[in-house]
Amino acid sequence: MEEATEFAMLDGVCIPVYEPCKAPAVITVAGDRIALGRNDLPVLEMVSIHAFRAVQQLRGAADEPAQKKLTNRERDILAWTAAGKSAEDVGCILSISKLTVERHLSNIREKLDATNSTHAAIKAILRGDIHL
Repeated sequence: MEEATEFAMLDGVCIPVYEPCKAPAVITVAGDRIALGRNDLPVLEMVSIHAFRAVQQLRGAADEPAQKKLTNRERDILAWTAAGKSAEDVGCILSISKLTVERHLSNIREKLDATNSTHAAIKAILRGDIHL
């Protein structure tokens, strides 16, 4: 508390921020005097959450290696696979061989660092590469 006083932080508000599968965080707004009206706290909470998420996105973009992009053909194959189609079915739908589908799926798994096609489909959905 003495350090806060040195910086004229005599009053403040802490806003907890929760994200799934992450440790909780706190946004603190402090100063010599915080005067909040009845409707100010919900607005401050919303702004704090948005600011926290923006910082997380910026940090994540800097920390993560560039994502390998899927080709249009790979997205098509993965979307059909995610819909439950076999490699043979996907080959018939796209007029390519089963072997070609399997090679594409292997490339997709490598690009997405996935252990199997289901894992690849989930990662692609989360990345926004495919939609169900």
